[in-house]
Amino acid sequence: MAALRRRGAEIIGDPDWRKGTVWVLERENGEITRAAAWPPPDTD
Repeated sequence: MAALRRRGAEIIGDPDWRKGTVWVLERENGEITRAAAWPPPDTD
């Protein structure tokens, strides 16, 4: 995340490092411009 931020990517929301989290990276002209984390599914 720090490397993406240094390269100018917008980080949406707080990073979520739990198992099962999906990271969504958006690209524009070959560069990652936005990153967001989808939370893991609720298993209850």
